[in-house]
Amino acid sequence: MECCETKYMENCMICGKPLMYLEKPVLKRCEYCGIEELTLAHCTDGHYVCDKCHAKDGIEVIKDYCLSTDSKDPMEIVENIMSDSRIPMHGPEHHALVPAAIVTAYKNLTGKVSDEDILEAVNRGKEIPGGACGYYGACGAGIGIGVAISVIYKATPLTPLKRTKAHLAVASALKSIGEAGGARCCKKCTRISIEEAVEFFEKELNVKFPTTFERTDDCNYSKRNRECYYMCKYRDVEKSERSVKYGS
Repeated sequence: MECCETKYMENCMICGKPLMYLEKPVLKRCEYCGIEELTLAHCTDGHYVCDKCHAKDGIEVIKDYCLSTDSKDPMEIVENIMSDSRIPMHGPEHHALVPAAIVTAYKNLTGKVSDEDILEAVNRGKEIPGGACGYYGACGAGIGIGVAISVIYKATPLTPLKRTKAHLAVASALKSIGEAGGARCCKKCTRISIEEAVEFFEKELNVKFPTTFERTDDCNYSKRNRECYYMCKYRDVEKSERSVKYGS
């Protein structure tokens, strides 16, 4: 299916207009691959891009970088990858980015995992659907820590301690993401997830990642994120939402 060559890296990839997030799914056709499927999101002009097409270029960036870097700092890895012009402001790419960065840093630090493990982390992470933060109640970046631990320590549903460690790490990340507030921001949630992963690996798994990357308080993505919690009206919207008594 033919489509425009220009890809917008914020909002709709086709036209750059804001996305609409729906309460009930509708059937839409992907503008790139032509697949028809139910979705809870499309742009205000009706364009739809499936998760696979949305993440395609970003996944290749993640693979190429992680398989070639010698960095042992997962924060440095995610920041360098996120700065690539082929990584959108938001999207399911970030769900693969977090576990890939952690497994890559672990491989470079310890030598105990392989390139195949990095690729497995990417493959599992990219299966976490876009919009999971709002529709599943669990940010895909936060879940990515569990993916990384499962890959590194070969966890399965039948390995009690390893499975438990993965759960606890994800719970820690999701708690911090939830407490940070605001509408979705894939960059913020990626950073929080990596910070939580570094702390968890040191306290619970006796693995200390070096923190070579120094990040300032000024976020270079704020102007690209119309819902930035720290820059716009969404702070006031959330304050009013907190007054609602859920479940009453």
